[in-house]
Amino acid sequence: MKGTNPFWDYSLRLYAEPGVEETCLKLQQGFGVNVNMLLFCCWLDAQQVPFSKSLLQRAERGIGAWEQQVAKPLRSIRQWVKFEQGERQTAFYRQLKNMELDAERIEQDTLLTFCPDISGSRAKAGAGNLDGYLRGFQGLNRDRLKPILLASAKIQ
Repeated sequence: MKGTNPFWDYSLRLYAEPGVEETCLKLQQGFGVNVNMLLFCCWLDAQQVPFSKSLLQRAERGIGAWEQQVAKPLRSIRQWVKFEQGERQTAFYRQLKNMELDAERIEQDTLLTFCPDISGSRAKAGAGNLDGYLRGFQGLNRDRLKPILLASAKIQ
């Protein structure tokens, strides 16, 4: 439902930008990045809303069980079914894709509950949430996120 979650709306716009989907999937597969957490940090930075390390950790824990028990298994099944051929398999693949998208939306709705009030005062510069999140991944830095960062600046 458009308009009820500004983070979801931002994510849809960002993900549609050239290079963003590919970069997100590479980070997810190569580094184990939770794309929703990555997008959440980008969105918070775009809103110039600082997010403490402890709040970031609470948000990660808040979506952890859903990610492990629902989103990842759906993703894995969808990826396997993608290569199956046949009319029924194709229809099932589309259903799985929609279910996975719904699971991602629920995860983003949950993340939004951890968000401080964004209607108040803003920091003068980007809040640094993304940098804080990236510190948890060995060998991952902003250079690998260039398409995401450029797209995020563009859709502001």
